[in-house]
Amino acid sequence: MSISLGVLAVYLQFFEDTNVTIVPLVCILFYVTFAAYGFFSIPWSMIPELYPTKYVSFLGPLTVIVALFYDYIATQLYPIMVKHNRNGTIYFYCIMSIIATIFLIIVLPETRGKTKTQIENSFRGKLQIDETFKKIEDAC
Repeated sequence: MSISLGVLAVYLQFFEDTNVTIVPLVCILFYVTFAAYGFFSIPWSMIPELYPTKYVSFLGPLTVIVALFYDYIATQLYPIMVKHNRNGTIYFYCIMSIIATIFLIIVLPETRGKTKTQIENSFRGKLQIDETFKKIEDAC
């Protein structure tokens, strides 16, 4: 995603007046393809893997709400940002994509080949989710 946005930003800034019109189309196609199989699928695959089974029914919809909220914000901000600075907007989303990629590489745990029990055990003691939900239940 980052590469296609970077290429698009450079093209729009320096080569837009040329007769090569296929570059933006290819960049957008690559962006949509990589986004669909990459970033956009992460919240949906995280729900059953990373949350304790006991709390999936609460945290799953919460994750969906948060993901859709940020999608909505990005969708609403894009036309406003493009109106003020088109090239800066593409560069901004490119940089945010790079930052998000680095963040996910560092923070998101690898779960390939692990069972649900092994994943839950690896988080045991690291997350205070049981205590947090206990406080919420007591407050209600």
